Amino acid sequence: MIITPEDKLYVVPGIANFDGGGYGVVDTDKVYTTMDFRSDDRVAGYMVALWNDAAENRTDTFLLGKAYEPVAAVAERLWSGAQSNSLDAFLARLNAIGLAPSE
Repeated sequence: MIITPEDKLYVVPGIANFDGGGYGVVDTDKVYTTMDFRSDDRVAGYMVALWNDAAENRTDTFLLGKAYEPVAAVAERLWSGAQSNSLDAFLARLNAIGLAPSE
């Protein structure tokens, strides 16, 4: 089973209020620092869900940009545990590496 808790890992850029949080905004700090990722034989992993509700006029860059940090935080936590002391320190490491070159 792959787990995607709606209240924690749903990104809905078309309806989300990124200034005030709420539905469709992932609290990346909580994901990175305190989220309990259950581990047992039935759990194959976790994923961030990106929904495109009410986003017809948004670019792919905008939509994917809103999921980038939550996806990276989940990946680090699941693959190696939190290697930085804070989300800010993790994002600094992530930004130092940068994105893959585009074609």
